[in-house]
Amino acid sequence: MIQIQKFALNLAADGSEFLNHHTRIIGLLVFLMVPTFALRPAATGSKCQNRNTRLAPTPTTVGPVEPANRSAVVACMINALLCHNPKAGSEGNDRDSIEAALKLAGYNVHYADVKGEAFTEALHKSVDRVDRVDRVDLVVVAGGDGTVAHVLTRLRERSVPIAILPLGTANNFARSLGISGTPQELAETWDTERSCPVSIAHATGHWGTSLFVEAYGVGVFPQYLLDGKKMSKKGKKPDGAKSLQYGRKLLRKALKRADPIEMTLTIGRQTEELSVLGIEVCNIAFTGPGLPIATTADVTDKKLDVVIFDSDSREAMMDWLESPVDGTPPFLTRQAGKVELTFHDAPTRLDDEAFAASAGKFSVDLACEEDPVRIVVPVKHPSQKALEKKAGAA
Repeated sequence: MIQIQKFALNLAADGSEFLNHHTRIIGLLVFLMVPTFALRPAATGSKCQNRNTRLAPTPTTVGPVEPANRSAVVACMINALLCHNPKAGSEGNDRDSIEAALKLAGYNVHYADVKGEAFTEALHKSVDRVDRVDRVDLVVVAGGDGTVAHVLTRLRERSVPIAILPLGTANNFARSLGISGTPQELAETWDTERSCPVSIAHATGHWGTSLFVEAYGVGVFPQYLLDGKKMSKKGKKPDGAKSLQYGRKLLRKALKRADPIEMTLTIGRQTEELSVLGIEVCNIAFTGPGLPIATTADVTDKKLDVVIFDSDSREAMMDWLESPVDGTPPFLTRQAGKVELTFHDAPTRLDDEAFAASAGKFSVDLACEEDPVRIVVPVKHPSQKALEKKAGAA
């Protein structure tokens, strides 16, 4: 019995690269099921190399297992804070289903409703406690682009790994990073040691400073968002792919009737006077109704992509919206670390929140934050990698 106990605990804690994630979880389960007579000592607070477990202090006493011993083993699992939008997604994306998926993958789950009044406080308390044994080691964001922006722009401690469960319609942030799949599929592919730095940007204007994840825009794109908001008040908004089709249709209409806007674009020491339908300053590649308008965007380079909706390309842009995946976007683009926009009487937007035009002259400064967030990149199974290679060679 002692040997079985030792084998189970060793199996759970072994850092060997030949043991996979599932094998270690089985080891933990076997340990919990077998009576404990002897436990292998471990260094206080030492880390398992297993991506989903952290060794807790382990007593070396001999005798029947006590509840505290079992609690210590459960505590060695990675603590994950699930930031969930209960209104996002379809059936199977409710709290219970997602928590079950995370627990199946070996996570100790704490829950926070992003729509709750105390969410920001709960986020800070869970993540900022870097010196606490019960700190959160992973933040899981489950929802659409609005939920992603809501969480990332409120995160003060940006060194904590963040995993994305895309449950929205467009899922532009997840698309831009190549993240897709169900909670059950994704949760078992995470490795908290395998993350990528992703920039968060800020916009500074007459209102102060606001952070954004997707884009800041002026002109035709904000107008399309305002039109969509008006239409949604008149009736039920379509779901899924129909919602994206509807959004692209609204954008085509906005492009068709848009009047040119006089704007000043300053990048570094270069200033341009432009007459355009709009400008989008993008932090990621995809935006709006799932459109890859910033094709050269690199989430790691701390640069913003300035996408210009030129008046002379109106018809080409409308045609491109019919099949945006097949053709090259007909936009003028610039890349810059810092951008300044000056304009008169034009609608604006910050991520998915749009604002109607106001009278007067406005100037907005945009740049990436110095400290990026860290997004967990799903680990592909060897069979998936092999298939990719074969597809590339075909």
